[in-house]
Amino acid sequence: MSRRASEAGFTLIEAVIGLVVSGLLVLVITRFFGDSHRAYNLQERLADRDQNARYVMKRLEERIMEAGANLPETGWPVIKPGPDPLSGVSMAVNPRGGTQTYYNDLPASLNVPIDDEAAFRNATAVLVLRADKSVSLVDIATGYNLNGFSNGLKKGFAGQDTLRLSAAVALNSGDALYGYAKEDYVIAGTDLSMGGMVLAENIEAVTLNFFDSTGTATTDWNSMHSAKVSVTARTHLPDPDYQGDGYRRVTLNSEIRMRNRP
Repeated sequence: MSRRASEAGFTLIEAVIGLVVSGLLVLVITRFFGDSHRAYNLQERLADRDQNARYVMKRLEERIMEAGANLPETGWPVIKPGPDPLSGVSMAVNPRGGTQTYYNDLPASLNVPIDDEAAFRNATAVLVLRADKSVSLVDIATGYNLNGFSNGLKKGFAGQDTLRLSAAVALNSGDALYGYAKEDYVIAGTDLSMGGMVLAENIEAVTLNFFDSTGTATTDWNSMHSAKVSVTARTHLPDPDYQGDGYRRVTLNSEIRMRNRP
Protein backbone atom coordinates (compact mmCIF):
# COMPACT_ATOMS: atom_id res chain seq x y z
CA MET A 1 0.00 0.00 0.00
CA SER A 2 2.84 2.37 0.83
CA ARG A 3 4.48 1.68 -2.57
CA ARG A 4 1.21 2.42 -4.38
CA ALA A 5 0.77 5.65 -2.43
CA SER A 6 4.22 6.84 -3.34
CA GLU A 7 3.57 6.16 -7.03
CA ALA A 8 0.26 8.04 -7.04
CA GLY A 9 -0.01 11.45 -8.92
CA PHE A 10 -1.14 14.77 -7.55
CA THR A 11 -4.20 14.79 -5.41
CA LEU A 12 -7.20 16.83 -6.48
CA ILE A 13 -6.42 19.49 -3.89
CA GLU A 14 -2.83 19.78 -5.08
CA ALA A 15 -3.98 20.08 -8.69
CA VAL A 16 -6.47 22.81 -7.78
CA ILE A 17 -3.81 24.69 -5.82
CA GLY A 18 -1.42 24.40 -8.78
CA LEU A 19 -4.03 25.73 -11.19
CA VAL A 20 -4.83 28.65 -8.89
CA VAL A 21 -1.16 29.55 -8.47
CA SER A 22 -0.57 29.23 -12.23
CA GLY A 23 -3.58 31.42 -12.93
CA LEU A 24 -2.36 34.07 -10.51
CA LEU A 25 1.08 34.04 -12.12
CA VAL A 26 -0.44 34.42 -15.59
CA LEU A 27 -2.64 37.25 -14.31
CA VAL A 28 0.33 39.07 -12.74
CA ILE A 29 2.48 38.64 -15.85
CA THR A 30 -0.35 39.77 -18.14
CA ARG A 31 -0.98 42.80 -15.94
CA PHE A 32 2.74 43.61 -15.87
CA PHE A 33 3.11 43.47 -19.65
CA GLY A 34 -0.12 45.39 -20.14
CA ASP A 35 1.05 48.18 -17.84
CA SER A 36 4.46 48.20 -19.54
CA HIS A 37 2.86 48.43 -22.97
CA ARG A 38 0.61 51.31 -21.91
CA ALA A 39 3.55 53.13 -20.31
CA TYR A 40 5.63 52.66 -23.47
CA ASN A 41 2.83 53.96 -25.70
CA LEU A 42 2.33 56.94 -23.41
CA GLN A 43 6.03 57.82 -23.53
CA GLU A 44 5.93 57.61 -27.32
CA ARG A 45 2.95 59.95 -27.46
CA LEU A 46 4.62 62.39 -25.07
CA ALA A 47 7.84 62.28 -27.11
CA ASP A 48 5.91 62.99 -30.34
CA ARG A 49 4.05 65.84 -28.64
CA ASP A 50 7.25 67.42 -27.35
CA GLN A 51 9.01 67.00 -30.69
CA ASN A 52 6.15 68.74 -32.54
CA ALA A 53 6.13 71.61 -30.05
CA ARG A 54 9.92 72.09 -30.25
CA TYR A 55 9.90 71.95 -34.05
CA VAL A 56 7.20 74.62 -34.36
CA MET A 57 8.91 76.84 -31.81
CA LYS A 58 12.31 76.53 -33.51
CA ARG A 59 10.91 77.31 -36.96
CA LEU A 60 8.98 80.35 -35.78
CA GLU A 61 11.94 81.63 -33.78
CA GLU A 62 14.22 81.40 -36.80
CA ARG A 63 11.75 83.04 -39.15
CA ILE A 64 10.90 85.88 -36.78
CA MET A 65 14.55 86.58 -35.96
CA GLU A 66 15.42 86.67 -39.68
CA ALA A 67 12.35 88.65 -40.73
CA GLY A 68 13.37 91.53 -42.99
CA ALA A 69 16.89 90.22 -43.63
CA ASN A 70 17.95 90.81 -47.24
CA LEU A 71 14.76 92.72 -48.03
CA PRO A 72 14.61 96.44 -48.75
CA GLU A 73 14.22 98.72 -45.74
CA THR A 74 11.37 100.76 -47.18
CA GLY A 75 8.53 100.01 -44.77
CA TRP A 76 7.43 96.97 -46.77
CA PRO A 77 5.26 94.91 -44.35
CA VAL A 78 7.38 91.82 -43.71
CA ILE A 79 5.26 90.46 -40.84
CA LYS A 80 1.48 90.72 -40.80
CA PRO A 81 -0.25 89.07 -37.80
CA GLY A 82 -3.78 87.77 -38.19
CA PRO A 83 -6.68 89.49 -36.43
CA ASP A 84 -6.64 86.87 -33.67
CA PRO A 85 -3.95 84.46 -32.36
CA LEU A 86 -5.38 81.37 -34.06
CA SER A 87 -5.64 82.95 -37.50
CA GLY A 88 -1.88 82.81 -37.94
CA VAL A 89 0.68 85.20 -39.33
CA SER A 90 2.12 86.05 -42.73
CA MET A 91 5.88 86.54 -43.11
CA ALA A 92 7.96 87.71 -46.06
CA VAL A 93 11.41 86.20 -46.40
CA ASN A 94 14.30 86.21 -48.85
CA PRO A 95 14.96 82.45 -48.87
CA ARG A 96 18.56 82.47 -50.12
CA GLY A 97 19.53 86.11 -49.77
CA GLY A 98 19.06 86.83 -53.48
CA THR A 99 19.79 90.47 -54.34
CA GLN A 100 20.66 92.01 -57.70
CA THR A 101 21.53 95.66 -58.40
CA TYR A 102 21.54 97.11 -61.94
CA TYR A 103 23.97 99.75 -63.11
CA ASN A 104 22.57 100.17 -66.61
CA ASP A 105 19.10 100.85 -67.96
CA LEU A 106 17.27 97.74 -69.22
CA PRO A 107 14.22 97.78 -71.51
CA ALA A 108 10.98 96.13 -70.42
CA SER A 109 11.35 92.34 -70.60
CA LEU A 110 10.14 89.13 -69.01
CA ASN A 111 13.73 87.84 -68.86
CA VAL A 112 15.93 89.74 -66.43
CA PRO A 113 19.71 89.14 -66.22
CA ILE A 114 21.08 88.17 -62.80
CA ASP A 115 24.56 87.25 -61.59
CA ASP A 116 23.67 84.11 -59.64
CA GLU A 117 20.50 82.10 -60.29
CA ALA A 118 21.14 79.95 -57.19
CA ALA A 119 20.63 83.03 -54.98
CA PHE A 120 17.00 83.27 -56.14
CA ARG A 121 16.05 79.62 -55.69
CA ASN A 122 12.98 79.05 -53.48
CA ALA A 123 11.82 82.62 -54.14
CA THR A 124 8.38 82.90 -55.74
CA ALA A 125 8.53 86.61 -56.52
CA VAL A 126 10.88 89.59 -56.49
CA LEU A 127 10.60 93.00 -54.94
CA VAL A 128 11.66 95.70 -57.38
CA LEU A 129 13.29 98.54 -55.45
CA ARG A 130 13.49 101.65 -57.57
CA ALA A 131 16.13 104.32 -57.22
CA ASP A 132 13.47 106.58 -55.66
CA LYS A 133 12.90 103.88 -52.93
CA SER A 134 9.46 102.89 -54.21
CA VAL A 135 8.78 99.13 -54.15
CA SER A 136 6.71 96.86 -56.35
CA LEU A 137 6.11 93.10 -56.24
CA VAL A 138 6.43 90.95 -59.37
CA ASP A 139 5.86 87.19 -59.45
CA ILE A 140 8.52 84.86 -60.81
CA ALA A 141 7.23 82.64 -63.63
CA THR A 142 7.99 79.49 -61.62
CA GLY A 143 5.96 77.36 -64.05
CA TYR A 144 8.15 78.37 -66.99
CA ASN A 145 10.46 75.47 -67.83
CA LEU A 146 11.36 76.06 -71.48
CA ASN A 147 14.63 76.90 -73.20
CA GLY A 148 16.81 75.92 -70.27
CA PHE A 149 14.65 77.53 -67.59
CA SER A 150 13.73 75.60 -64.45
CA ASN A 151 11.19 77.15 -62.07
CA GLY A 152 11.70 80.50 -63.72
CA LEU A 153 15.51 80.38 -63.44
CA LYS A 154 18.15 79.72 -66.08
CA LYS A 155 21.81 79.18 -65.40
CA GLY A 156 23.77 80.81 -68.18
CA PHE A 157 26.90 78.64 -67.87
CA ALA A 158 29.34 80.73 -69.92
CA GLY A 159 26.75 83.48 -70.37
CA GLN A 160 24.48 85.56 -68.14
CA ASP A 161 22.09 83.83 -65.71
CA THR A 162 18.44 84.77 -66.23
CA LEU A 163 15.31 85.20 -64.14
CA ARG A 164 11.93 85.00 -65.88
CA LEU A 165 9.13 87.15 -64.46
CA SER A 166 5.38 86.87 -64.95
CA ALA A 167 5.17 90.48 -66.16
CA ALA A 168 7.62 92.52 -68.18
CA VAL A 169 9.68 94.97 -66.14
CA ALA A 170 11.91 97.84 -67.25
CA LEU A 171 14.85 98.57 -64.97
CA ASN A 172 16.83 101.76 -64.59
CA SER A 173 20.34 102.21 -63.30
CA GLY A 174 20.26 102.01 -59.50
CA ASP A 175 17.20 99.71 -59.34
CA ALA A 176 17.49 96.41 -57.49
CA LEU A 177 15.72 93.05 -57.25
CA TYR A 178 15.20 91.15 -53.99
CA GLY A 179 14.19 87.48 -53.79
CA TYR A 180 10.81 87.20 -52.08
CA ALA A 181 8.63 84.41 -50.70
CA LYS A 182 5.57 84.67 -48.48
CA GLU A 183 4.94 82.15 -45.71
CA ASP A 184 1.43 82.01 -44.28
CA TYR A 185 1.22 80.12 -40.99
CA VAL A 186 -2.30 79.05 -39.98
CA ILE A 187 -3.77 76.74 -37.34
CA ALA A 188 -6.41 74.51 -38.97
CA GLY A 189 -7.99 72.24 -36.37
CA THR A 190 -4.88 70.95 -34.63
CA ASP A 191 -2.58 71.19 -37.67
CA LEU A 192 -0.11 74.00 -38.20
CA SER A 193 0.03 74.67 -41.94
CA MET A 194 2.33 76.86 -44.01
CA GLY A 195 1.00 77.75 -47.44
CA GLY A 196 -1.40 74.81 -47.33
CA MET A 197 1.30 72.30 -46.34
CA VAL A 198 1.02 70.70 -42.90
CA LEU A 199 4.18 71.37 -40.89
CA ALA A 200 3.17 69.81 -37.58
CA GLU A 201 0.20 67.91 -36.19
CA ASN A 202 -1.54 68.12 -32.81
CA ILE A 203 -0.66 71.79 -32.35
CA GLU A 204 -3.53 73.21 -30.35
CA ALA A 205 -2.51 76.88 -30.28
CA VAL A 206 0.19 79.26 -31.46
CA THR A 207 0.16 82.75 -29.99
CA LEU A 208 2.34 85.53 -31.41
CA ASN A 209 2.66 88.93 -29.79
CA PHE A 210 4.92 91.66 -31.17
CA PHE A 211 6.34 94.66 -29.32
CA ASP A 212 8.09 97.90 -30.20
CA SER A 213 11.34 99.11 -28.63
CA THR A 214 9.47 100.38 -25.55
CA GLY A 215 7.74 97.03 -24.94
CA THR A 216 4.36 98.23 -26.19
CA ALA A 217 2.31 95.73 -28.18
CA THR A 218 2.12 96.46 -31.92
CA THR A 219 0.94 94.87 -35.15
CA ASP A 220 2.85 97.33 -37.36
CA TRP A 221 5.96 95.84 -38.98
CA ASN A 222 7.75 99.21 -38.98
CA SER A 223 7.52 99.32 -35.19
CA MET A 224 8.28 95.67 -34.37
CA HIS A 225 11.36 95.13 -32.23
CA SER A 226 10.73 91.87 -30.36
CA ALA A 227 8.19 89.07 -30.11
CA LYS A 228 6.80 86.54 -27.67
CA VAL A 229 5.82 83.13 -28.99
CA SER A 230 3.72 80.50 -27.23
CA VAL A 231 3.14 77.02 -28.66
CA THR A 232 0.72 74.50 -27.14
CA ALA A 233 0.84 70.89 -28.36
CA ARG A 234 -1.11 67.84 -27.20
CA THR A 235 -0.86 64.07 -27.46
CA HIS A 236 -2.36 62.44 -30.53
CA LEU A 237 -4.78 60.29 -28.52
CA PRO A 238 -6.46 60.94 -25.17
CA ASP A 239 -5.46 58.95 -22.10
CA PRO A 240 -8.59 57.57 -20.40
CA ASP A 241 -6.79 57.54 -17.05
CA TYR A 242 -5.80 61.22 -17.30
CA GLN A 243 -7.80 64.12 -15.95
CA GLY A 244 -10.13 66.29 -18.01
CA ASP A 245 -10.49 65.32 -21.66
CA GLY A 246 -7.54 62.93 -21.42
CA TYR A 247 -5.14 64.87 -23.64
CA ARG A 248 -1.72 65.61 -22.18
CA ARG A 249 -0.58 69.09 -23.18
CA VAL A 250 2.67 71.02 -23.11
CA THR A 251 3.20 74.75 -23.66
CA LEU A 252 6.52 76.28 -24.74
CA ASN A 253 7.22 80.02 -24.44
CA SER A 254 9.99 82.09 -25.98
CA GLU A 255 10.95 85.76 -26.17
CA ILE A 256 12.69 86.81 -29.38
CA ARG A 257 14.80 89.84 -30.17
CA MET A 258 14.29 90.48 -33.87
CA ARG A 259 17.44 90.96 -35.92
CA ASN A 260 17.93 93.74 -38.44
CA ARG A 261 15.68 96.06 -36.50
CA PRO A 262 16.69 99.49 -35.16
